[in-house]
Amino acid sequence: MSKRVEDELYLFLKLKYFNGDDIKVLKMWVAFVEEHGPEALANYYKWDDHPLNGKLKGCRSSCISNSGRIIYKVRDQEIVVELIRITPNHDYKFDEEF
Repeated sequence: MSKRVEDELYLFLKLKYFNGDDIKVLKMWVAFVEEHGPEALANYYKWDDHPLNGKLKGCRSSCISNSGRIIYKVRDQEIVVELIRITPNHDYKFDEEF
C-alpha cells in the first residue's frame, strides 16, 4: 500500500468514514487475493469486482461495504496488486494517471 493510500485510509478512519468492521473486510480482501489471486475476485459475488473506465481504465474496483470501494491495479504478469485508492463513498474520481 502506498503512503498516499495509507494516509487516505488513516484520514477516513479519523473522520469515521470507515470503522473496525471495514478494516476487517479490507484484511479479508487482502487474504482472499493472497490465497486465490486477483483474478478470482471477479468470480466471487461478494466483492462485486469489475473493471473501471475513463481515467481509471486498467484499474479494477472491489466492494468492501455498501458504498466503500478498493480501487486497484494488477501490474504486468506478476501477482502484484497495487492499491490505487480506498474510498468510503463509491467515488471513482481521481486526479492521477495510471
